[in-house]
Amino acid sequence: MENVFRKIIHTLLLEDLGLGRARGAPGEDKVKHRHQGDRFSPTMGAKTARAIPKYLEIDNTTHPKVEQLREKPHGKIIINDNDVNKICELYNIKNLTADEPRECGTTGITITFDNRLNKYKLVKGERY
Repeated sequence: MENVFRKIIHTLLLEDLGLGRARGAPGEDKVKHRHQGDRFSPTMGAKTARAIPKYLEIDNTTHPKVEQLREKPHGKIIINDNDVNKICELYNIKNLTADEPRECGTTGITITFDNRLNKYKLVKGERY
């Protein structure tokens, strides 16, 4: 009689706690892990691009230094190597050399090399 109650209580506890057999071959006594689903919840995972509000998204189609010059009638801005690579990628500039300046699309801005500073610069509205 004691074994019967023990079996009933055991099966009730297994069903209530969700510790019954895992889906697999019949007859296997695998225990389900109760907290496994919590590890992969959407709040615990990495943030996606959709989680960033529109007003905080960075515009990857322009460069801030080009935009700074675009608003002015003329000017010069010294740029570093990372800026040069990014601007060349954005405006599809190929074969940029120190001897030959290149235009940044239809913006009226030119990338030239400054021999005095030994760096590239963006120039608008002036002769380089």
